[in-house]
Amino acid sequence: MNNSSHQSNGFILIEALVALVIVAVGAIGIAKLNAILLQGTSASKARAEAIQIAQDHIESARNFILSKGCSDPSLANNNSSFTGINAAFSIITSYPESGANWKAVDVCVTWDGGVCNAVGNRVVLRSVLACEGIGTSAQVGQDGAASMMSGFIRTPTGRGQVGGQQYTNSIPGTDNKITLDGINQNDGTKTHYTSDGNLELIDSATGKVLLTVNRRSCETKAPAFSTISGKLFVEAKNGTPIASNENLYVLSSDASYCSKLPYNNNWVLPSGATGNSIKYFYTYYQCYLGAEWWGNIGLVRVDNANTNNRVCVGHPGTSNNGTLFSRHPQLSTTRAYRGYRTLAQGKYETVGIGETNTVNSDCPNPNGQPTYQYKPQHLTNHHFVHTVITGQASNSSCEAELAALNNYSPTNSLGAGNSPPTVTETADSKIVAANINPGRFYCISNNDGITCQNLGSPPPAPSTLLTGTITAHNGITINSIDTNNSACTTSLIESPAAGKYTYSCQIDWSGFTAPSWNGSIAFGLSASGSLCPNNPEVNVTPNGEYVAFSIRGKNAVNDQANNSIPNSIYFSDIPSNVTGISINFDAKVDCGSLGQVDLQWTGNTTPKLLSWNPIANAQNYVVERCTNSNSNSIQSCVPTNPVQTTTNTSYNVGTVDNKETICVRVKATATGLTDGPYSPVKCVHRSGGSYTYQ
Repeated sequence: MNNSSHQSNGFILIEALVALVIVAVGAIGIAKLNAILLQGTSASKARAEAIQIAQDHIESARNFILSKGCSDPSLANNNSSFTGINAAFSIITSYPESGANWKAVDVCVTWDGGVCNAVGNRVVLRSVLACEGIGTSAQVGQDGAASMMSGFIRTPTGRGQVGGQQYTNSIPGTDNKITLDGINQNDGTKTHYTSDGNLELIDSATGKVLLTVNRRSCETKAPAFSTISGKLFVEAKNGTPIASNENLYVLSSDASYCSKLPYNNNWVLPSGATGNSIKYFYTYYQCYLGAEWWGNIGLVRVDNANTNNRVCVGHPGTSNNGTLFSRHPQLSTTRAYRGYRTLAQGKYETVGIGETNTVNSDCPNPNGQPTYQYKPQHLTNHHFVHTVITGQASNSSCEAELAALNNYSPTNSLGAGNSPPTVTETADSKIVAANINPGRFYCISNNDGITCQNLGSPPPAPSTLLTGTITAHNGITINSIDTNNSACTTSLIESPAAGKYTYSCQIDWSGFTAPSWNGSIAFGLSASGSLCPNNPEVNVTPNGEYVAFSIRGKNAVNDQANNSIPNSIYFSDIPSNVTGISINFDAKVDCGSLGQVDLQWTGNTTPKLLSWNPIANAQNYVVERCTNSNSNSIQSCVPTNPVQTTTNTSYNVGTVDNKETICVRVKATATGLTDGPYSPVKCVHRSGGSYTYQ
C-alpha cells in the first residue's frame, strides 16, 4: 500500500490540550481585565454620586439660610446616611466659619469605609452661603431676605456657548484686535458669521471654534460679542519680572474666552528702560462675552509664588468709599461683573453685559424670561497689577504700588512683529489711572461702574491659621515670631505659667494667585536656645488636605548653628484652602541626642544575628552595610548603604557567599532629637562552611 496517498486529518490529543490551555489563559485575562474595568467604573459612579449628594446638601443649607437666616438654631453640625444607587453613603455637614452676613459650610461624603481625614473614598465640598440674598442671589426684598419668585435667577453664562466646529483648511472670519493706547493689535482670534447667521469666535492659529452664539428665529443674525480688556502689569525686581508670562493667565467664568498678548510668552518691555531701571513689564488681554453674560474675570498664577507676590486692582487716585463697588486700590485676584435692575419696590434681577432697559417683545427668551434689547459693550482699562506687597513702608499696600506705577510712564511698546507700534502715555492718560479702572467689583448696569442697589460686602478672603504652644526650658525666653517673607500676621503670647508660650500665624490669601505656599516661620530665642519638636502634630481643616513641613528640612533639631533661618519651621507646601494647622515645640539649651548602639553577634543561627539593647527615646534604627568579596579572611569595609529602617533590635545579615565579608553598622533615630552616633562596625566572613565574626 502506498502510504503517500493518505493524509492525516484532525488533531491529536496533545494538540487539543494545548489549544484548550491557550483559550483558558486568554479567557482568564479577559475576565480579569473586565473585573478591573468594572471596579474602576463602580468607583467612578460612586464618586459622581457622592459629589451630587454633597452638592444637594449644600443647596439645602443655602435654601434653609435664605428662608430662616443664619442664626436659626436648627442650622447645626449633623451626620446622616443615604443608601444610593452605587453605594451606601455617610454625610457629615459642618459650619466651620461665619461672619456678619455669611456662613461657610463643609459637606463630607464617604463610602465603602472611607473617612473624611483620608484621601480615599471621600468627597469634600466647601461653599460660602450668604445670610441675605444680596450680591450673591439675584433678587432681594427690602428687608434683605431673598424673595423666591419663579425664574428670578438668570444664568451668568449669557448667549455664548463654548466650542463649535473646527476649520481645518482656510480659516474664515475677520481678525479681532485689542485696541488700547491708540494702537490696534491682532489678538489671535477671528469673528465669523456662518451662513445661517450664527456667530463664531475662532482661534486664528488652529481654526478651532472657541465660542458660538446661535441666532434665534426672530433674529437675522446672532448679536455681536461684548469685550472687556486691559493690561496685565508685572513688577520687575532687579530688572527681571517676578513672574513669567507663561505662568500668568487671565481667565473668565462661564461661556466666555480671554486672549492675551504677546504670542511669544515674553513680557512687553517699556522702551527706553534697561537693566534695573525697568520697573514693570506688561501685556494686554481681551475677553469675549455673549449678550446677557455676567460673571468673573481673574488672574491665575500656576507656579508656587511667594506670598508677598500679590495682585492689585483699582484706581490709585480713588479713596475707599466703603461700598462693594469702590474703585480704590485693593488686593484681589478677580474682578466680578454684576448688573441689577429694579423689578418692583425692593425687588431686583440680574442684568447681563450690554442689556438695556427696553424689553424686546418680538424676540422672547426660550426660557420664558424677558429679553432686553442689547448693544455690545466694550469695557477697557480694566487692569491687573502683579506686584510685591511686604511690611516695608515703601511697598506695603496696593495704594503705594499703583501710585508708583502710575508715575512711571515712559514710551511703551506693544511688542509684536518686526516694527511694533509705540505710544507715549501723557500725564492725562497714565498707565493705571484710567477713568474707569474698577476695583474688585464692577456694576455693568451702571455707566459709571460704581453704584449698584443694596449690595452687601463679600465674604472675607480665605486664610490659613497656624497655631501651637512652645514650652521653654532652662530660662530660655522667646521674644518674636515672623516669617522669612512677612507672609502672615503673627502673635506670640506668654502665659502666666513661666516658660509657656502660645503662637499663631494667620496667612491672608487676598491677592495671592498660586495654589500653595512654601516658606519658613522663625522664632526669636535667647542666644543659646534652640527650637525642638515636641511630638509635633499637624491637624488640618478641611480634613484630608496635605501640609508638608519640616524642622531644618529633615525633622531634626533646629539649632542656630545649622540653619540660615534659625529656629524655624519650613513649610514645603501649604495649600491655600486649608486652615487649623497645629504644631507644638520645646525650646531648650540642648535638645538632646540619642545614645550609641552596641552591636553583638548572638544566637545559634548560621550566620548569627546582630542584636543590641534598646536606646532610650529611639523611634527607629537605621542599618547600613557593605561587602567585600574573593578574600580568604575578613576584609572589613565602611558601611554607607542604608538597607533597613526598623523598630526591631536585631538584624539578620542573610546569606554570606563563600570568601565574602559583610560589615554592618547601626544608629538610633527619633523625630526632634539628634541621631545617635553609629555603632562600631561588625563584620562576618565565610570560608567554605565556617564563619568568622569580628
